[in-house]
Amino acid sequence: MIFMELTQLKYFLKLSEMLNFTEASRALFITQSTLSLSIRQLEDELGIPLFDRIGKRTYLTEAGKAFAESVRKAVGEVETGTLQLKEMQGIYSGKLRIGVTYSLCSVLNDCILQFVHLYPNAQLSIYYSPSVNTLADMVADDQLDFALTYRPEKLLSLLEFSELFESPLCAVVHQHHSLAGLKAVSLDRVQQFPLAFLSPGIHSRVVMERMLQLNNITLTPKIEINDVSLILQMVQTGHFVTILARSVIKRHKDLIAIPLLGKTVTMCGCLLRVKGKYQSFLEKEFYSLVKDCF
Repeated sequence: MIFMELTQLKYFLKLSEMLNFTEASRALFITQSTLSLSIRQLEDELGIPLFDRIGKRTYLTEAGKAFAESVRKAVGEVETGTLQLKEMQGIYSGKLRIGVTYSLCSVLNDCILQFVHLYPNAQLSIYYSPSVNTLADMVADDQLDFALTYRPEKLLSLLEFSELFESPLCAVVHQHHSLAGLKAVSLDRVQQFPLAFLSPGIHSRVVMERMLQLNNITLTPKIEINDVSLILQMVQTGHFVTILARSVIKRHKDLIAIPLLGKTVTMCGCLLRVKGKYQSFLEKEFYSLVKDCF
């Protein structure tokens, strides 16, 4: 009969994610020798290697990969059950792991302030990424409980989304830019100015390129940047024009979003989570705060 401790399984999961004994032991706040001993005991109990050690590199064996999937589910079930019992006793603690994309950071900040005031014993772990697909993958892999982002072009089958708002793509300029006084602007007019766009592959850029195809027009940027905040800094110089969702500039009083003429598209802001996953009391409360903001 095999006897495994929950702590031992958590050590295994951390190492399977990081594939580095030094980094995993540091993340677990234990010594490297303690982690090595725990893994060796686990492999002895199972009678099969879970990791290959080749030089200074660590790899999961095929058995390790299969075992990791089962352990991840088992540990998740135990943690969910523990959480449910605590909530039955009126103990609302634990950690929420939240992903967010740049343009929704300001909304998240407001929600965090309210949440921390209401539930001082809860912890929040916030992960920022400019990539919608990265956030979706992290939710699917149980690295995040949910993400506040835009709806991906292709939604993974195990994910679901709760729509919060729709935001049209607009030309974004500084308030003193020559276009700032217009009620709407054509893409032909936009291309007369130096353009600063997000890098190819980023969700907002993909959506924008689809809009350009619908209008049979090509826009060539002077600058491509993989960070929205830097794009907005370029626009704030008064020299550059960009195309982004209106929601991006919600807290930037010196920037103007001008509606575009022609065939336009909108971006859907949403909360992404795994279908059917247990939703804790704290997660429901945070959801409610986010929805109230919209």
